[in-house]
Amino acid sequence: MIARVRRRASGALGVLGDELRRRRAWAALRTASALNVVGIALELMTGRELPGIPAWPALVSGAVGLVLFALAMLRPPHWSGRLASWLFVVNSAAIALALFVRDPYYAAFAEHWIPFQGSKLCCVIVAVLAPRLWAGVLATILHAGSSVLAFALLPPDVREQIAFGEPSVTIGVGVLTAAVLAHRLRRESLERELLRAQTEAAAAQHLARTVLAIRHLANTPVQTIALTSALLSQRHPGERSLIARQERAVEKLRRIDELLVRYDRELEWHSDDASIDAIALLEGALTPKPEKPRDDEPPRR
Repeated sequence: MIARVRRRASGALGVLGDELRRRRAWAALRTASALNVVGIALELMTGRELPGIPAWPALVSGAVGLVLFALAMLRPPHWSGRLASWLFVVNSAAIALALFVRDPYYAAFAEHWIPFQGSKLCCVIVAVLAPRLWAGVLATILHAGSSVLAFALLPPDVREQIAFGEPSVTIGVGVLTAAVLAHRLRRESLERELLRAQTEAAAAQHLARTVLAIRHLANTPVQTIALTSALLSQRHPGERSLIARQERAVEKLRRIDELLVRYDRELEWHSDDASIDAIALLEGALTPKPEKPRDDEPPRR
């Protein structure tokens, strides 16, 4: 039974974990799309004086960010975390397109331009926010790859003026982004496994303490019935058949108690376990706890 309780607790935690990952995916999309809108607005203000730089890529990226932010805020409950991950990649693609089109103008006309800073910053954001490994890798390829392609398409004289180390630095940032993302997601996976193990152990402890309370409550009545049967057999030997039934019932109860003793091995004894209030323990085990409000729901009044 302990194993069954552990499996049920693990299954319930698995469902809760899936819901938590779904919410985190939509929260990541909400944050990334908001950063898209803010970052593109700053990009428009920064590059407004460069000759001939087109505004449409930034406007398209900002519009995509606004739409995705609205979807992330109004998401129906049945929308999956996988959908949020794909939309996260779409948001990254919109930003990568805007920077791919506009960065060559910075390279050609802006003085002291540090190459592809926007793409590198996006890689850092991906490492922090990406909800899935595959989504983070795709987003990193979009950001770093578009910068490498933009560098390759620059005229030779413009490439010579760019800071030393490109595009190797951008490629290195992309590789480090993937490594940090993998480490972050692995750590979150280990935290979920630890939480699962703790939940299973807590469920086993809960069952073992409930069984202990039942044994504690049943012990005195069983002893009373056994003692009463012994007294009746002495005082009323003619009622031996009825007394034998009582004795068989007591024997069954003792057999059940012997079986329930096995659950004591699951208990972690503490200093306050020397004397337990079995009634209070059972009432606490059988009384449902009030539900906690969801993180994205207002408190109930």
